[in-house]
Amino acid sequence: MRIHLALESEFGDAQSEPSSRVAVLHDAPKFAFIRATTKVMVVGTRDGKSFKTFRQDLDGLRKNAGDTAPWLLIDLPWFPDADNTWRPDFDILPAGRTKTGR
Repeated sequence: MRIHLALESEFGDAQSEPSSRVAVLHDAPKFAFIRATTKVMVVGTRDGKSFKTFRQDLDGLRKNAGDTAPWLLIDLPWFPDADNTWRPDFDILPAGRTKTGR
C-alpha cells in the first residue's frame, strides 16, 4: 500500500513562541519518517514573523530523516501583525530538497 498524502498540524501555545516551536518539533519527526508522495504541515506561529525559523527547523529535520518528498508548509498565525493584518503564509520544500534553509 502506498501513502499519497500525509497531513500534520500543530499550533502549540498562542502565548509562547518557544513552546509552539517545541510542540511543532515534537510532532515533526513522525511526519518526516512516514513515507508519502506529498506532505502538508500546518503550523501556528504567534504572529507569523517566526515562520522562517520554523521552515529552517523543519527543513533540517527533513534532511536528517532523509526525506525527499515535497512538503507544503502552511502558517496560520495566532494573531495579526502590528498593523492588525492577519497574514497566513506558506512555503514549499520541493521534492529532492534536503539542504537546510531557503
